[in-house]
Amino acid sequence: YMKIFYHIIDLCVVNAWLLYRRVHPDTYIPLVDFKLLISEVLCGVLKPSPRRKGRPLLTENTTESLYNAKKRKRGPCGELPAEEVRLDGMDHLPMQLTSRCRCKYPTCKYKTKTACIKCTLPLCYNGE
Repeated sequence: YMKIFYHIIDLCVVNAWLLYRRVHPDTYIPLVDFKLLISEVLCGVLKPSPRRKGRPLLTENTTESLYNAKKRKRGPCGELPAEEVRLDGMDHLPMQLTSRCRCKYPTCKYKTKTACIKCTLPLCYNGE
């Protein structure tokens, strides 16, 4: 069954290469290079281009949306470790971070320089 599966994947890649050649007739990429590029992208070797940092440029639409926008709530803070790891009560020790991060406790709004060694979550020491 694996041979059939790999053959179908190869067939899809060749069809994609043919479509690419039809859409971009001015640029020629050999099939081997096209397959290599697809495999690198699927394996995650080539990372997407970084987004621009800073404020976006103001246009008419963005200024209108700024006035009409409601204050957004803070979304999820990141992935929490599994319940078994979080609640086992073993080796949850603080470590010092180099920069301040927002506390990942859902209702906390403070910044902290400590994180849990096991969970790698920044958490503060306040009583809340």
